[in-house]
Formats: sequence, C-alpha cells, structure tokens
Amino acid sequence: MAPGAVAPEATVISCPVFLGFGERDLADEPRAEPGAYPASSDVSLFVCPGMAHMHNFAETRRQLWDRFLAWLPVTRG
Repeated sequence: MAPGAVAPEATVISCPVFLGFGERDLADEPRAEPGAYPASSDVSLFVCPGMAHMHNFAETRRQLWDRFLAWLPVTRG
C-alpha cells in the first residue's frame, strides 16, 4: 500500500481481499501488498504475467479474471 494513500484504512479491512497486479504495475513490490491488510480474513495475491497497469487492455486479462472468478467462491463461507 503506497505510503499516504489509503494505508490506514487498509489496516482495518476484515473481509477477504483479492489483489490483482500486472507484472509491470504501479506497485513497486506487489508481493509486499498483502501485509497492508493485517485484519483481513483472507488476502489473495495474483501477479499476472505479461500485464501492466491497464489490466483490461492486456492480452493476458483473461488470466486475471479467471483467477478472480475462481477466488470468489472460496470467500463465501
């Protein structure tokens, strides 16, 4: 979570969180991002190969959306 952005708010999110990034995205260290959600019951991270920040324009966008759709049922308890 970028310093000064919404980091304080992220610390109190307790619901499941899906983090989807491209391998060339705005986050400097996407694999460090789950640490911003210590109260979340589930934090899932997916770094999509061949993708930059504009996810819906990437040729690999289907990989991201398929991974997200597979994650949704897991979060329903």
